[in-house]
Amino acid sequence: MTIHLMYGGTFDPFHDGHLGIALAAHRKIDAEVFITPAADPPHRDATQATAEQRAEMVRLAIEKHDGLHLDLRELHRDGPSYTVDTLLELREELPTLTSLAILIGADSFLSLRTWSRWEMILELAHIVVAERPGQRIERSDWLDEHETRDAKALITQRNGLIYRLKQRENRASATAIRNAIANHEPDWDRWLAAPVADFVRANGLYGYAPANPDLN
Repeated sequence: MTIHLMYGGTFDPFHDGHLGIALAAHRKIDAEVFITPAADPPHRDATQATAEQRAEMVRLAIEKHDGLHLDLRELHRDGPSYTVDTLLELREELPTLTSLAILIGADSFLSLRTWSRWEMILELAHIVVAERPGQRIERSDWLDEHETRDAKALITQRNGLIYRLKQRENRASATAIRNAIANHEPDWDRWLAAPVADFVRANGLYGYAPANPDLN
């Protein structure tokens, strides 16, 4: 069997923390990671960059990394970008002997029960939870029933497992990056791939303005 790992999010902008999670999953699980920007995220405030701009920043950040792919399906679908709808689409498209998983952060996992039709997710896919050092996920009967510590089990079983992906500390934050750009902080680009930072500058995103306009 093979595995299709979907990594969804707003990615406003796509930063080094996002990239680190995707690469860690690719290495640890031996999975092709399909990064799927949400067009209309139901659990978030309106994004500052357009869906097309956010997708382009993902493309620029991952273009030199094998195993990472951009999936635009949620940009081509009307209505809110519900994860369960994307999983249902993927289940129809993928071969029978392909396992399916979603990659989410620990914060998203803790709010999972607020998602649309959340009970269906493990019927369709596995859940890979990216945990940062110091984050704590409380034990529960539901977690104990589905958790596995064997990454290979995500490939040999089609769905129904929860796997915790341990990763190194990364302090990158999309909110902090947007605020740094808006406040004209000189090192706002330290958490972004160089092509992504150039895209932000070229498109004037997040309130970017050159420090010396006459020199640009």
